[in-house]
Amino acid sequence: YSSLVLNMGAPFEIYNQQGQFLHTSATSELIGYHTMPVSYRHHHNNFLVGIKFKPASLNYLFHIRGADIHHQTLSAGNIMPQVAALEAAVFDAPNLAAIKMLLEKFLRRHTSLPAANRHFEYVLQSLNGPALLQCGFQLKKLAGLLYVSPRTLERYFTDTLNISPKKCLAILRFRHAAEQYARHGYKADWEELGYHDFSHFRKEWHKWSA
Repeated sequence: YSSLVLNMGAPFEIYNQQGQFLHTSATSELIGYHTMPVSYRHHHNNFLVGIKFKPASLNYLFHIRGADIHHQTLSAGNIMPQVAALEAAVFDAPNLAAIKMLLEKFLRRHTSLPAANRHFEYVLQSLNGPALLQCGFQLKKLAGLLYVSPRTLERYFTDTLNISPKKCLAILRFRHAAEQYARHGYKADWEELGYHDFSHFRKEWHKWSA
């Protein structure tokens, strides 16, 4: 899980399972997913409140791919301009139930967009980010990098673009390979581009140019 940590006091620190120091911050932060458990330590005059998210939720709520902050952190103020107001409200809340209500309202505001709009934004981020090249234009790998199932990604594509992700990825793969072919000719790294060899690319060329 990733976490949004609201920090209202002195700096807090993060340590791994072995007690090794990993990170410190004096502000609220979005803490990326760690493969191993971590612990948070803060001074007696500090006040921390946290919300855990599944990796895919980061994209849905804040338009941040979970893979992009794996083992990383982001300042909450950079992605949520209203975080200062939330910190103040949480700090003044009389009890845990009131804090929980404030956090629920905060999350509901981030899910106020219609589902179709959020799916479209998700697809755009998926296709415009590094995950596209990292996955080798393969649907299953792309879905894995984005922390969603292939079936969910297929539904997002169908709902918003009226095209299957498999066909969309094939078109994007061909466009990227064509750019590399223009630069390097037949000596381009075809396996890295998602093709078996140059002849495989030529077949695609005839298919898309027919």
